[in-house]
Amino acid sequence: MCNNIIMKLNFDKLVKQETINLRYKSLYDEFEVIIKILRDKNAVIKKLNLYYNDITLADGKFTHALANNNTLEVLHLYDNSIGVEGTKCLAAALVKNNTLRELDLTSNNIGEAGAKYLAEALKECTNL
Repeated sequence: MCNNIIMKLNFDKLVKQETINLRYKSLYDEFEVIIKILRDKNAVIKKLNLYYNDITLADGKFTHALANNNTLEVLHLYDNSIGVEGTKCLAAALVKNNTLRELDLTSNNIGEAGAKYLAEALKECTNL
């Protein structure tokens, strides 16, 4: 129950911010607050920095929220653990999202297969 209270407090503060910096926070894939913000119709987030959090994106929760978000313009995912599966989920989201203008995937071990997923998505994505 305490975790829900903390999540609520963080959500209430973060949902009103245009820029959210959560670098070096050890979020892993347990960052439900960010997913909730991306889904919130009243959120004003434009820039999200998630450097160095060991995020994988492979479960599809974040990428599903990203696909349907209409405010985020900049997403920095530098030095996480996205890999091929996370890149596949991300590529599918990029095709649907029409507001993202900048994406940093440096140092995520996406490999050749992940690069191919992104290349295919970018053929359909006109905003990046």
